[in-house]
Amino acid sequence: MSNQYENFLTDLCVLLREKALEAKAEKTADPSGFNLGKLMGYYEVVSLVRNQIMSFDLDMEAFGLSDVIPDRDLL
Repeated sequence: MSNQYENFLTDLCVLLREKALEAKAEKTADPSGFNLGKLMGYYEVVSLVRNQIMSFDLDMEAFGLSDVIPDRDLL
């Protein structure tokens, strides 16, 4: 994979992680239906990306997602 694509994917994963954790904080502060739905969307995306990283036997830490466990941190 070219360095440009690798940088793109790493940056995207880090941004998804940050946005997911922000959505969790927003839902905690205001558990309205919108905030819950937003969090569940991020939960699905982060779970899918983590599963794909594992399926391709890639380094989770290299993508910035090693410290976010969706079932633990986003539910």
